Order: sequence, then C-alpha cells, then structure tokens
Amino acid sequence: MSVSHIPRREMDGLEGLPSADASQNYWLEASAYLAPPLIDGLTRRNADEPTWIEPIDGTLLMADISGFTKMSERLAELGKEGAEWLTNTINIYFQSMLDTATRQGGANLKFGGDALLLLFSGEGHAERAVRAALGMQAANRRQLAVRLGRERIRLKMSIGVHSGRFWSCVAGLPERRMQHFVLGRDASYVATAEAVAATGEVVVTASTREMLPSSHLQAVPENEGLFRVLSLGRDSSAPFASTRPMLNADLTNIAAYLPPPIAWAMETPEQAALITGEHRKTTIIFVHMMGIDDMIAQEGPLVALAELDKYVSAVVRLTQKYGGFVAGSDIYTEGAKVILAFGTPVAREDDAANALRLAIELHNLLPEMGLRIQHRIGVNTGFVYAGDVGSEYRREYTVIGDAVNLAARLMSAAESGQIMASARVIEDAGPSFITRELAPISVKGKRNPIRVHLVDGEAELAPVTSVERATTLIGREAELDLLRGICREVEQGSPRTVVLRGAPGIGKSRLTADFQDYLRARGWSVHGSRCQAHLENTPFSAWAGILYSLLDVDLRETPRQRVSRVAHTVERLAPDLAAMTPLLGAIIPLDIPQNEATRPLDEEARRRRLFELVTALAAASARARATALVLE
Repeated sequence: MSVSHIPRREMDGLEGLPSADASQNYWLEASAYLAPPLIDGLTRRNADEPTWIEPIDGTLLMADISGFTKMSERLAELGKEGAEWLTNTINIYFQSMLDTATRQGGANLKFGGDALLLLFSGEGHAERAVRAALGMQAANRRQLAVRLGRERIRLKMSIGVHSGRFWSCVAGLPERRMQHFVLGRDASYVATAEAVAATGEVVVTASTREMLPSSHLQAVPENEGLFRVLSLGRDSSAPFASTRPMLNADLTNIAAYLPPPIAWAMETPEQAALITGEHRKTTIIFVHMMGIDDMIAQEGPLVALAELDKYVSAVVRLTQKYGGFVAGSDIYTEGAKVILAFGTPVAREDDAANALRLAIELHNLLPEMGLRIQHRIGVNTGFVYAGDVGSEYRREYTVIGDAVNLAARLMSAAESGQIMASARVIEDAGPSFITRELAPISVKGKRNPIRVHLVDGEAELAPVTSVERATTLIGREAELDLLRGICREVEQGSPRTVVLRGAPGIGKSRLTADFQDYLRARGWSVHGSRCQAHLENTPFSAWAGILYSLLDVDLRETPRQRVSRVAHTVERLAPDLAAMTPLLGAIIPLDIPQNEATRPLDEEARRRRLFELVTALAAASARARATALVLE
C-alpha cells in the first residue's frame, strides 16, 4: 500500500483563482462556460449588485437528446479509451447543433449531456427559433449511427418551442458559487411542449404559432395549444448576424460563475486533468424548487429573487460542507431544478452518505429559513461519464449516464417535501440513515420497477464495529504481518501508534477491518470511530464513536437511560474523575447536567479536564486487557 497524501479541495472555494488582471486567454475560456444573457448582465452591473433578475422577451427552444446515455454505458467498458471516444462524439454533435442554432441567432443558455436550452430574441425570434429547430432535426438525421459491437446507436431528438417573457436570474454566494437561472411560467411551458414532442418532432405553443409566417402545423391531440411543425415556408430573410459576447476583464469573482471543476482547471495547468472526460462512480442529487413561477406572477420578480437567493445560498454552503458541488440548473415544467454532484472530479469514500446528509439538512433548513419555496429531492448513485464537453464557444462540465437520469426520475416521482433515494444509495451510504422502503416504482427508461426509499434523517453516530467483507483479502500479507508484529509488541508492554495512509479506494478500511478481527481473536478490546468530512469543524467529533464504545452506550436506550449508563460507567472506570462526567457532553450528544465541579470551569480548564477524563477511560480499558483505539 503506497503512502501518499491528497490535499483536500474545497469544491466551491475560489481561493487561488486568477484575479481580474488575468490574461485575455483566461477571459476567453471563461466566456465559453457562461450563457450570453449572463455575460450581458454581468457587464452591465458592478460588484455591488451580485444578485439580479431581469425580463427577456423572445423564444425558447428546448431540445432533449437521447442516445448518449446508452453510448456512455457501452463505452464505459473500454475505460479511458471509451471516455475519449465519447468526449469526441459529444463535442462533434454539439458543435453541429450549436452551429445550426447560432446561424439563426440562438444563444445557448443551458446544456448538459442530453439537453439544450436556446434563446432567440430580437426581430423575428419565433420564426428563427422554429427554423433552427427544424435545422437541428435535419442535422440530427444526418448523423451516422454509432456501431458498438453488434449494437447500432442512433442519437434522437425531440424539441419544444415557446414564445413569451422569461426571467434571467442570478443567485447564490458571490465569494463561492453563483448560479444562473431561467425562470417564469413561460420558461416552464417550453418544458411542457418538449415533453409532448415525440422523437424527431418540433412542437410549438400557440404564442409561437401566432408569430410564424406560412407554415404547416398539426394540433397535438389532447394537448390544447400545442402544435407539431410539419413544414415552414421558404426563408427569405438575410442570415442573422450574431456576435459572441465576451467577459469584461474588470469583473471580479468571475470564477464563482464557473463550474467548480472548470475553475480548478483554470487555476493551474496541473489541474487540467481533473476535467478530462472519464467514467467514474458519482452520486447525483436533483432538487426541484417549486413555487417560484407563482411568486413572479403574483408578487413580482424581486420577491421571487429574494426567496431563491436564500435557498441557493443554503445549497452552496451545504455543498461546501459535504464535499459536493452545484453542477448546474435547468428549467422544469414548474419552477426550476438544480443538480448537485458528489464524487467527481474528486472522490471521497463517503460521497453517498454525504449526499444524503446534504439532502436531509437542506430539507430541515427550509422551515427555519422561513421560505415559501417548496422542494422535492431525488438521489441516486452509479457510474457516469463526467467531463468537459461542447464547442469552442460554448462548453460545460457535465455528467451523463443512467445514474443521472434515474436521479431525475426519482425527483419527479417524489412528492413535495420528500427525499427519494434509490436502494443503491442507501446501501452505499451505510446503516446510519433512517429510511422507509416503498413499493418499487416504474420509471421511464427502466424495464423493471426500481427499489426506492424515503429518507427521513440520520441516526446518532454508532460505534464502528465491522466492515462488510464478501471476499478474502489478497495481496496485503506484508502489511498484515507488520501490524501483527506491532500487536505482539504492545502485548509485551510497549504502546504503539500506527498511521495507515493511502489514496481513497485503495483498501485501507478493509485492511483495518481484517486487522481488528485479528485483535479481537487475541482477546483485545477494540473501540473505533470514523471521521466525517462534514464534521471537520466540530471539535472532538472523531472521538464520539470511541467514547460510545468505551462507555458501552446502547443507542436503543432512551437519552435518560444513556446518561445514567455513562455516569455509572465513568464511576466504575475513573472514579477520581467522576465529577467531570458532564464534560463528555462536548463530544457525545447527551444532555448531562452540569454540577458544582464543572460549572465554574473556564474553557481552558474544561478542555484540560476533558482530556484527562478521556485518557483515564482509555487507560482503564487498557488495564483490563489489551486495547486498540481505531480512528478512520
């Protein structure tokens, strides 16, 4: 096992990023990751106005692309070569689609691995949007099917188009992560039109239809106000002259508007490898924010902005706390949705658990923040393609795969206020979460029903006792022999401290678990605890599990019973320090009443006496029999 150290990164942090006097190349590259209306809004405002909302009159085009997920799943078997092949295919495809839309004046607002959202504004915006949609469908049909083994995969597209008034909005934390949203009932309606469109179709709303010249349309049955475009009269207008918007190099904190992995890559050349396309295990959260459209319509855009800003700011803080990042946002049939990612481009062993913790804390914060926004959340984990894709002038760091799609389906299946997670997430996250398994549900794209759970919370931290092991540990004989030798030295009266270091996923937990089995077989007392990244700023949190174990706390007992058990155990193991028992409340979440001995102590004295008590408890265990304290 190699010994190495991977510095911890703050996914949403901006420290060390290029300043406002960075090279022109930096601003050129950064511009490609921002929507043109966002760039326009930033150049017209100063740093004193980080959040804003403004109307845009025009036509939105939403294109849903299917086929990349299946392609990604097949190419994952080829490893890095498959990821490179997929990256190239995605880039060529999106370059073709964006070129087609740009010729008609389309500005790309959002795009991921399977969707495009384009804005057309100015004279003739509705006609240009529909011509772009028809041109994109024609370009899609010209794309050759991809042969992977015996399977031929052809990319398919459905498009919805709607004309109206939309709201361009920015919310978040200026020093951390700002997110651009497209809001309003009209924005949601284009998603409804796209959902009705079948593969190869362009569906427009009544407001777009009224702005079109001679055309051949067909009403969509059972969908009043929606029409399929069969053809459009000859285009006699001149080509639309569009210019690529550029960022102003005087802007500060521009990195807050970039996807965090991209901001990393722009920090130093060494970070560029982080955004290279690859297949990796990732946990995805989809959050549907509801009620925003009604607020805009009934109370005005500024009221909606204030609510959204509070909500998004909370999301950003929580992603930093739990090690994920805001991957993007998109329109939805009502309100908007935000996508969070854990495990890419940097993985942590507890990504699935931390994703659930974020969802739980966000849900618990909602009433505390006094917001009227409601939400529903879907969480899933699996192997996805993650990387930097797009054209030279419009790019995005995106995630593609069945795991992403299923997270979105779970969000859609959840009711307001629910956190719905797949069985895979629950298994990966561990047993500490309080869940309710529902009857399997059927979702689009899945032949068989999916096992799902509602997540209600997380139980108190339990002592670490074992790690699930389905196979025999192979290839670690040298390390185990070394640890066994240290064990014998301790048994002969020589205390030892052992540090086991290595990259995530290398097998540290498994090796430690096997060694603990060896210690128990020799009659040792083993007390363990796992450090959690989100508790790194909570003093002594890593010792909670060890104290639970040393004090023989039973989490099935009531808090009152646990307090009584702790008091009796301390009296037995460390009678000279029994009066200091209330100090243990700084580590374990028990309300142990202060007494005359602890009440007068200042902070420094409390800390010193707490250390004495914990040391005495460990020493008492070691006097009874050989003892190991294991911190992961």
